[in-house]
Amino acid sequence: MRDNRTSRGLGDVYKRQPLYNESPYNATCQLKLTINEDLDHLTMVVTDTNGLQKVNIFKNKQLAPMVELLDFILKDLEDRQIIAPC
Repeated sequence: MRDNRTSRGLGDVYKRQPLYNESPYNATCQLKLTINEDLDHLTMVVTDTNGLQKVNIFKNKQLAPMVELLDFILKDLEDRQIIAPC
């Protein structure tokens, strides 16, 4: 996680995680997580490698390994009690 807060504590915390199978250099998508400064709102977006366009990994069957990796990442965040299921 990267902390973008200023010295006064204002700002968001975010993390970028490439979604890849073999090599992070060949990743076609990345997961962007953003937590607001009050730590009460989480935003998750899967984007292209530039981070400019959203990608729906659930529509394309060729991206099924990325869905599995996303599930693994979310399960890890849940196990560490960073996120909680609703």
